[in-house]
Amino acid sequence: MSVVHETVVGVRSAISGVSKKTLPAFASGEENIVEEYDAALRETSGDFAVAEILARQKQTLLAKIAEMRSYSA
Repeated sequence: MSVVHETVVGVRSAISGVSKKTLPAFASGEENIVEEYDAALRETSGDFAVAEILARQKQTLLAKIAEMRSYSA
């Protein structure tokens, strides 16, 4: 999760509790961040080391999004 979404989840949890049912709602925000990773990857295509780090981070984020979405099933 991004820092912003982690903060939102943390505050919401502290105030009212966050159930697993609410996680899919956060996934859409994280998907916007995936788009930013795609843009960054296009911009750094000539720098293999940076592109590799970004690609790894993007894959981790995609796995977390899938995990969050799985709670709605």
